[in-house]
Amino acid sequence: MVHHLHHIMTLEDWERCEADGVSVQSTRDRTLAEEGFIHCSYTDQVEGTLARVYGDLDDVVVITLDPDRLAAAVVDEPAEDGTLFPHVYGPLTIGAVVEVVRRRPG
Repeated sequence: MVHHLHHIMTLEDWERCEADGVSVQSTRDRTLAEEGFIHCSYTDQVEGTLARVYGDLDDVVVITLDPDRLAAAVVDEPAEDGTLFPHVYGPLTIGAVVEVVRRRPG
């Protein structure tokens, strides 16, 4: 069974990803080069990530990724509280995207 990953981005970052076919945006205002990996969430972690990082925005895009379609390694690593989050050690390619949902955090 494939456990999909979710990556949250601003609408502007999603539009750039669609145009370029790839995203190097790790998290809000941080790139892959700055962070060393791209932050993702599992399904049960999306709401918390939305509230924590994007809660002040009116609109975001949640993309769902099939990890088997990513060229980069996915590693579960602990957050400060010990919760394991999936980190992608390379760019996100548009071919790995299986769903796109535009939504309001919270």
